Amino acid sequence: MKTVLFIAGILAMLLVWPMTCACAQEAGAQPTEEPTVQPTDTTADTDADALAVIDMLPKVVAEVNGKPIPRDKLVALAVGVYGRQALESLISQELIRQEAARQKVEVSQEEIKAYVDLRVQEQLQALANRAGFRNVEDLARLMEGKGPSLEVLRKEAQEAFQPFAKSELLMRKLIEKSISISDQQIRNAFDMQFGAKAEFLQIVVNSREEAEGVLKKLEMGADFGQLAQSVSVDPASRNRGGAVPPQPENSPLGKPAFALRPGEVSEIIPLGDRFHIVKLVSLIPANDKVKFDDVKDALRRQLMEQALAQGQQEWLAKQFKEAEIQRNL
Repeated sequence: MKTVLFIAGILAMLLVWPMTCACAQEAGAQPTEEPTVQPTDTTADTDADALAVIDMLPKVVAEVNGKPIPRDKLVALAVGVYGRQALESLISQELIRQEAARQKVEVSQEEIKAYVDLRVQEQLQALANRAGFRNVEDLARLMEGKGPSLEVLRKEAQEAFQPFAKSELLMRKLIEKSISISDQQIRNAFDMQFGAKAEFLQIVVNSREEAEGVLKKLEMGADFGQLAQSVSVDPASRNRGGAVPPQPENSPLGKPAFALRPGEVSEIIPLGDRFHIVKLVSLIPANDKVKFDDVKDALRRQLMEQALAQGQQEWLAKQFKEAEIQRNL
């Protein structure tokens, strides 16, 4: 039973529309004047749909030891707890709808269905992974006779994604037009995932003078990792004793790292407005079993998805900033 509850809890966390985060972040960036919202041709339909959903609920949604819990109490609680988040989501969808109409961007019902199916499968796979299973089928076998079936979860996930699918697809189409993935980006991604890489530590400081001081301390026998923790200005690597993810040779720090032997320390490396010193730990050989031509299309899709994920947040934040929005909730 605990396993089923754990799985259901993960599913609930997974089924959150990503755009809501951007909405909330930008909620305070609206104009301070008294803006007005122009009515749209979907307002009446939206109101009617909302009322229809409420009317579908029984007037008494539960009874506890004979004491009824009325529908109105549930609605009031839902609005009080989730109302602002839901409102921001509705504002997001309206902003997307208006911009899509302006640019004459449309999506078909077939595209929406395919997108919902894809998102549901991705989330079920993520659910299986988080629960410690290799695939959705293994998760389904565990759940047999122990709670809701996988098909029930699939249906619930479809119902959760369906209201947002059209807006997500419209936004993706609006953003895709401004994204281009170059051959060099694909090659860099291949090298990062499958090429030879250098594993090294780094110390990052703000001036050459500081870097020279670091080199002197290292020459006198200071421990590189401890020194990184005490003086490096890069928080991510500093907290790991200077360790960074392995880098390919064509990366800014990969090239000087490849010129070292394990245990050697580099000279001062200017990079942007900072100064780096690296110590090579090891060289990781390339995965020769993977050929570039076999994975380049998958890498292109992967890079496009990454660009879209970042672009969605930026695009939606821009729409919020430029729109006239009056919140009455």
